[in-house]
Amino acid sequence: LQLYTLREAAKDDFPAVLKAVADIGYVGVEFAGLQGHDPKEIRKLIDDLGLKVSSSHTGLPTAENIGQLADTELILGNKKIISGFGPDQFKTVDGVKAAAEKFQTAADLVKPFGMTYGFHNHWWEFHSVDGKQVYDILMAEAPDVFSELDVYWCAYGKADPAKVVSQYKSRLPV
Repeated sequence: LQLYTLREAAKDDFPAVLKAVADIGYVGVEFAGLQGHDPKEIRKLIDDLGLKVSSSHTGLPTAENIGQLADTELILGNKKIISGFGPDQFKTVDGVKAAAEKFQTAADLVKPFGMTYGFHNHWWEFHSVDGKQVYDILMAEAPDVFSELDVYWCAYGKADPAKVVSQYKSRLPV
């Protein structure tokens, strides 16, 4: 379960949200922040609840933040870091390539920590720029990056989710 879905309830009582998620029967969660809680506290709670961490949606890993980001994610037991960009980065082919370079750099930064990096899409990654689909450019230009394919946004962007999954299945671990 992507905990971003429960972000409003999590702001009020994050431990209670995690307990409810476990009680419903979910076995894995993707974090979208810790709502101000200490990572060690949250790790103990998810262990006690029998939950696993599938991934975390965080800020983009950079040279400036990789130490703190990696420390937090390793405490949580997470090996998959996910972020993304807004539509402004994807208005030109050069902009898309610059975004892909940042994604690839993020993948390179997390690798020494035993982690992988991926991006979460919205509809704008399925629009074309100069006759090329943004998503395809990102995947070609950032070969060590995985995709957390959001099939709703893929379809909303007028792409065929089944076709995208078929084409990129080896790079869609979550």
